[in-house]
Amino acid sequence: MFDTLLQVRHKQPHPPQSFNPKIHQDLQTICLKCLEKDPGQRYPTAEEVAKELNRYLESEPIEARPPNWLARVLRKQHKVIEPLSWSYVALLGAAVTFCTHSAIFWITQPGGPTFLFAPCVGINAVLSALIFWICLFRRREPFTPEEWHIFYICSYFVSTAFVLYAAAFPWDRESILALYPALALLTGLYHFVLARLYWGPLYLDGLVFYLLAIVMKLTPEWAPLEFAVISGGHGLASGLILRKPRED
Repeated sequence: MFDTLLQVRHKQPHPPQSFNPKIHQDLQTICLKCLEKDPGQRYPTAEEVAKELNRYLESEPIEARPPNWLARVLRKQHKVIEPLSWSYVALLGAAVTFCTHSAIFWITQPGGPTFLFAPCVGINAVLSALIFWICLFRRREPFTPEEWHIFYICSYFVSTAFVLYAAAFPWDRESILALYPALALLTGLYHFVLARLYWGPLYLDGLVFYLLAIVMKLTPEWAPLEFAVISGGHGLASGLILRKPRED
């Protein structure tokens, strides 16, 4: 029952044509507009629905039009049930990420103390684990299946990132800087996966990180700072968006 309510609240309905291909495209468009999750995207009154149906029956052009493929992708939303705790994860994670990679930028300057790379990564791991523990596992609300799914995805990609860090051994300046394009590609893939499953706008974030990987190849000496700014900015924006009240 709870899963059904979650689907009604968050999951986009299947197009009627997926059940009956003979349904006219205009009639499907009207039905889907009536089922929009955002009240502002629906017909404002029953009278408007009646007028639209009458236009369809009279073979006149309807006012509603199906969104193009880009709009459909970016409007995909299947958010977690308790956004406030995840907003804290995003905001605190953004601060940790920015500070960590800014510190790595400092230690990778010519003649910098690159021996501090491993401690920076270790501190990052400890703080990230604490953020998840405090913000998610100590809250009163139980985890939903979707939240567990997101947590596992995040944990997998974070673990893969630490494998990249380990692969940069012996952690001299060149090897540290060389890992950043791969780190940006990994982060972009992480956002693509979450966009595919839950939140369409993250496709744009994934594209930003893919472009960042190219920039890093051209400016390797600035790569840690570039990653700090983009990742920190993304976490800050995500945290603020999750904290914003939504109308249902």
